Amino acid sequence: MRKISMLVVIAAGLVCCAPAFLAAQLCTPGQCMVKPGIRNSMGTMSAMMGDMHQMLQSGKLNPAQQKHMLEMMNQMSGIMKDMGSPGAPQKEAELQQQLQQLQQKLEDLKTQISKK
Repeated sequence: MRKISMLVVIAAGLVCCAPAFLAAQLCTPGQCMVKPGIRNSMGTMSAMMGDMHQMLQSGKLNPAQQKHMLEMMNQMSGIMKDMGSPGAPQKEAELQQQLQQLQQKLEDLKTQISKK
């Protein structure tokens, strides 16, 4: 469980800092290449990370659910990486769909836990 907590802290830090890094990399005076949709997605991922952290800290997840949570975090990391890539504006719709699917998985897991 301690390993999972450390992963959550690291992942949460990445999600929280990602918008600033993206803005710094993709914005120049007079021109910003980060679309509002991508910025909103970063905020969504930050909120999801907070939820994931709370769920892991609750102690209510069984080992299979913990593994599923880590897989979702890895998927989120991939989405975040893609959002920071030069081709992100062209892939925005695809990334949004992936994020929505991930959000649904998280909501399903929340429902499972709340039924305990």
